[in-house]
Parts: sequence; structure tokens; C-alpha cells
Amino acid sequence: MIENFYPNPIVVQRLQAGPLSAHIDTFAQLLFDEGYALWTVKYSVRLLADLTTWMQQQGLTITDLAELPVHTFFQNRYQIRCPHRDDQSILKKLLAYLRTEGIIVALMLISVKESNWNCNQGPIVVLSNTSFTGYSPRALATAR
Repeated sequence: MIENFYPNPIVVQRLQAGPLSAHIDTFAQLLFDEGYALWTVKYSVRLLADLTTWMQQQGLTITDLAELPVHTFFQNRYQIRCPHRDDQSILKKLLAYLRTEGIIVALMLISVKESNWNCNQGPIVVLSNTSFTGYSPRALATAR
């Protein structure tokens, strides 16, 4: 199915080998069904190919994916490529999709504890997730 959006066999091979492989087709179809232009879907697939290759190089699994690893990916990517205006929104949408599917930890900001304010460290932010059940230790460490 991904071949419909991006018929380049090298990109398809990278997608099918990476940690995101089981979700790329569905995510690309989701973008298309939501009315994204074909060019945007194709660009998104290429971006995900780069992300999944980078994840393999870093030894990350899909459950390790969160804002911090995505930020690190962009730092590495932008050393060799110019930022594209859609990069952040595409991967933000990917994270939302993976959280909706229960594949990665869903975080919510609960509160900022004013009583624990420390001028040297800033406020203590308390994060909570919907459930820790079934997530890898690396994903839990990212969540805390």
C-alpha cells in the first residue's frame, strides 16, 4: 500500500525494515484520508523513512518514541538538511496517532507544584500517563 504513495523501492525497503514498519501504511493513509495533499503524504513517508532509519541506528524501538527522541532526531537531521515547515507537525501528528493506538505512552501535564518551587531549578512539573502497563522500561524512563 505504501507503494501507492511513494513507489521508490529504496524508501519502501527502509520503511519495511524499521521500528515504524507496522504503522507507516496506516499513518500515510490517515493523512491522505484527512485531505492532505499527495505531495505532503509522500514527503511524510520520506521523513518517516529517515526517522525509522535513525531509530534503528540509535537502537530505539517504537515504544521509545516520544518528544525527546524526536527532538534529538531533528537536531541530527538539521545538521545535514534544512528544516522543512511540515517536519514538526508531521511527527507531532505521528506521536498523537501512536498514542491514540496505545503504542506509546500518552503523557498529560497534571500540575506545576508551586510549593516545590526552587529558584535554582525552576518549578517541579508532575507528569502522568494513562497507563504504564505493557510499556518498555525505556519508554517509562522517558515518561518520568
